Amino acid sequence: MWHGATHAFKDLAMSCVGQFLDYFLKKNNRHVNILVGTSGDTGSAAIESVRGIPNIDITVLLPHGRCTEIQERQMTTVIEDNVHVYAVDGTSDELDEPIKKLFGDTEFVKRHNLMSTNSVNWARVMVQIAHFFYGYFQCAPSQDNELLPPVEIVVPTGGAGNITAGCIAQKMGLPIQLVAVVNSNDIIHRTVQKGDFSLGNTERTLASAMDIQLLQMMKSCSVTDDDILQTIRRCWEENRCLLCPHSAVAAFYHYRQFDLNQNLPRCCLAPASAAKFQDVTLRAGLIPEVPPEIEALMKKETRCTYLKKQDNWERVLREKLEAIDQKRKGNI
Repeated sequence: MWHGATHAFKDLAMSCVGQFLDYFLKKNNRHVNILVGTSGDTGSAAIESVRGIPNIDITVLLPHGRCTEIQERQMTTVIEDNVHVYAVDGTSDELDEPIKKLFGDTEFVKRHNLMSTNSVNWARVMVQIAHFFYGYFQCAPSQDNELLPPVEIVVPTGGAGNITAGCIAQKMGLPIQLVAVVNSNDIIHRTVQKGDFSLGNTERTLASAMDIQLLQMMKSCSVTDDDILQTIRRCWEENRCLLCPHSAVAAFYHYRQFDLNQNLPRCCLAPASAAKFQDVTLRAGLIPEVPPEIEALMKKETRCTYLKKQDNWERVLREKLEAIDQKRKGNI
């Protein structure tokens, strides 16, 4: 699913969201401020979808040192007037707090036309429904005058946006069984299996985009870092295919079921390219395959603002959004 501009599954939906926004903003002569918190791939896909669009400014918070270097550079090397990147000293859950506070201030949201393209964005979820129909028919080709057979779709799950699209596909009649696979930040798995909705601490793992504690109800599985590394090695040995750690979380579930002879039709969603997680590939004892566009990132100029733990992140964001709108009014 990752054959897009930033090598992540989010490129398809984000590119559509960017075009939708550009069309309607031009039509209505309006401007919006997009505010995004990212654990890795969302930020770069969001930036790529709206970079250079005059009626849109995008402000992204990323957890410094908790994304891969490639993921960070996909955001910090975009030098555009409408792109504003902050690298914060904290986790994905921590950087979401000031964002939630800003969106909770309805007067501020209206004054600055504030919106999000995170997992909760409906346009993203709507486009991602197509992933599940495509995946389904790869496993169960359409046959006239016959009932469609069930297919299990295994979804690496962090913020639960993609698997929400899967739930909607189910409601539309697609005969799929969804499996939410998570890393050791396993609130989804614990809730589905035991009804345990306690948050706990967010641990740093190899599958960093899933270092989130959220809830969704469906079949589930939790995977450790050791499981991820073993799965990456197994997939390479058996198929000569390199997996990113998030894709490996899904493949682990498949291998476990396969070894137990649970061999119903199954589709594992691969959300990102292994090229973005070269350190993990090396930890698995394998050699990364790096495409030229990823390699070129290491030589590009970077631009971002670093925020320390003790900084008031909410105030910084408020001041930045005020400054963006003041600058726009001065240019009109």
